[in-house]
Amino acid sequence: MLPLLAGIVGAGAWLWSLDAVVQGAPVRDGFDHAEPLLLLGAAALGIGMWQPREPAGFGLSWRLGGVIAMSGALLVLGLGVPGSWFGGGYTAEFAYQVLGAVTFVTMVVIGLRRDDNVLATGGAVALVLFLFLRMLDWIWDVVPNWLFFLLVGALAFAVLLVLRTVRARRKQEWQIPAR
Repeated sequence: MLPLLAGIVGAGAWLWSLDAVVQGAPVRDGFDHAEPLLLLGAAALGIGMWQPREPAGFGLSWRLGGVIAMSGALLVLGLGVPGSWFGGGYTAEFAYQVLGAVTFVTMVVIGLRRDDNVLATGGAVALVLFLFLRMLDWIWDVVPNWLFFLLVGALAFAVLLVLRTVRARRKQEWQIPAR
């Protein structure tokens, strides 16, 4: 599985660097935009969900690479850094924040429905990181630091508790009664 994951990362990095070629820039500037990483992550996630069990470790490696790439790209683009094709303005930042929130929640829901631990856990981790970054923007200057970290910890604990409860209910629904 590890060699396949390394190959996926290497091929993805090469494809990501082609963004510079398209824009006529030197290849060393190929990683300036995060949208190619987002698209590559979506493609890798689609490949991993298309054939999840053939051959062994194939779908897992593709889903893992896709979740990491999509989550990383959406978290970076949601910060409003100038690494976007659309610039670093407030509108692009807000659009990527909404897209990130919807994508992370969708990852969790689909992961729970398909009993896909990689997708559910990856989406939950990305959602908690996303909420941490949003809370950092919204309330860091308003509340004392200790209260901020208390709120972040409570939020992370609540998310984990909700996911554990949902997963337990899903497993209980799937149990076949004994005859």
